[in-house]
Amino acid sequence: MRNFLILACFFTCLTSFGQKQIPVTIEWQFRNLVEGYEHDNKLLVYLDGNLLGESSVKNEVETNSMDFTVPKGKHTIKIVSYSLYEGNWEIRSVENEYSTNGTIERQHKFKKKTKIFLIFDMDKTEPVVDIRSL
Repeated sequence: MRNFLILACFFTCLTSFGQKQIPVTIEWQFRNLVEGYEHDNKLLVYLDGNLLGESSVKNEVETNSMDFTVPKGKHTIKIVSYSLYEGNWEIRSVENEYSTNGTIERQHKFKKKTKIFLIFDMDKTEPVVDIRSL
């Protein structure tokens, strides 16, 4: 019985630590910006409720991207767009008086390399989200 428990623990550890990591890229851009209302922007990415990473900061007139890995399998990914306004990072949302919401939350089964395209169009309340397995 003791050998069985040791073997069971070994395989549990092996499967949790040896999970295949899937590369993911998020690329995003803003469209129909009003001159004078372009802000510095960054994304925070959460996986299953845990902070996974933070992007570099770029002005909203520039396309930005970030790369990370996730364990293979089904996960909840949450992407939150922040804008720098008067020295403070604010979540981009209609409630915060932005034209478009900047929080995306989806369940996705990560099986192979994945690319997530986001378009924050100031003429639309919700961002366009396109998730592709490559």
